[in-house]
Amino acid sequence: QALERRRQQVGVQPLRREVQVAVEEITDVTDWYAPAAIVLMLQQFAIAFGALSFVRERQLGIEEVYRVAPVGGTSSVLGKYLAYLALGAAIAAALTALVTAALGVPLVGGIGDLTVAMLLTLFASVGLGFVISLIARNDAQAVQYTMLVLLASLFFSGFFLALDQLRGPSTWVAYALPASYGMRLLRDTMLRGAALDVEVVAGLAAYGTVLFLIALLGARRRMTHA
Repeated sequence: QALERRRQQVGVQPLRREVQVAVEEITDVTDWYAPAAIVLMLQQFAIAFGALSFVRERQLGIEEVYRVAPVGGTSSVLGKYLAYLALGAAIAAALTALVTAALGVPLVGGIGDLTVAMLLTLFASVGLGFVISLIARNDAQAVQYTMLVLLASLFFSGFFLALDQLRGPSTWVAYALPASYGMRLLRDTMLRGAALDVEVVAGLAAYGTVLFLIALLGARRRMTHA
């Protein structure tokens, strides 16, 4: 009754709210979060494995084996990248099949664009994990750094809030996370069927390449000292 009285007191109502869904296939709120959840899980998988890579080798004394083994820093890093990318691609395919078949999340875009977005996200995430592994002193510290990245990704990658709503230093944190690029690409591909944004793809590829070079130089330096 109070709401009805307030409506009667309104003399002029120049605006009327009308909500329209851009993609007709999206009917549930889980559809919007499914691509972001896939990217977040892929990022954390790659970072966790990468962060423990060099740390475990150092603790187990595997670096000493490189003195006599015909394996250099370049081949070691490339081998790790290929292994983690192959395993991550299998996990990405399983997650995508699960959310589309079990949860009914639409896949409007093409498989090619979807594959490119996921592989670039994995490539950048593995590099970030390797950099963490080079910095960390032990496996406990590597796990702590990984959890910090997870917390930052939940709040600054666009999982809950859009990136255009961030201001100041928070935008720097957002663009330092692979998930920020991957979520935008995967949402555009899966939900809107739009082509991949060239600027976002180039930014993610450049980000992953820089991390790859840092990991490569760090691994070669560490093995040279070993």
